[in-house]
Amino acid sequence: MKSVNEYIARMANEEDRCTGHFWESRFKSQALLDERALLTCMAYVDLNPIRACMAKSLSDSEYTSIKERIESISTDLLPFGKGDNDLPYYLSSYIDMVDETGRIIRDDAYRDIGVSREQDAVETKAGYISHKLGLALTELELNPNT
Repeated sequence: MKSVNEYIARMANEEDRCTGHFWESRFKSQALLDERALLTCMAYVDLNPIRACMAKSLSDSEYTSIKERIESISTDLLPFGKGDNDLPYYLSSYIDMVDETGRIIRDDAYRDIGVSREQDAVETKAGYISHKLGLALTELELNPNT
């Protein structure tokens, strides 16, 4: 097993042009110190399948909490927060925020990797939710104040 791990680590290090243990410097953690940071992180993670061109809409995003939240809208969910320091946020507000963020086409991502055309997004995995799709709140028939 050690030989297999070493072989894979050497290949990965050569591919990434780095040295050291396989997990070293590949992953980082960040403390989420307030509700804003938590919501930002949640939206980032929920948009990963969209940005990776693995899903076209929030409800198509397999294995994400946003899909789970969308599917369980009819059931009672715990509120986002009720404390003095908590953001006054509804589930529908979160879904709307992630939907709107997912529709942003990042020109800087294309320039950084030398892509100039929007249709090349699939090749570069800089995906987004198409403006041709209806808004998530409309599709889900959600009231923005709930």
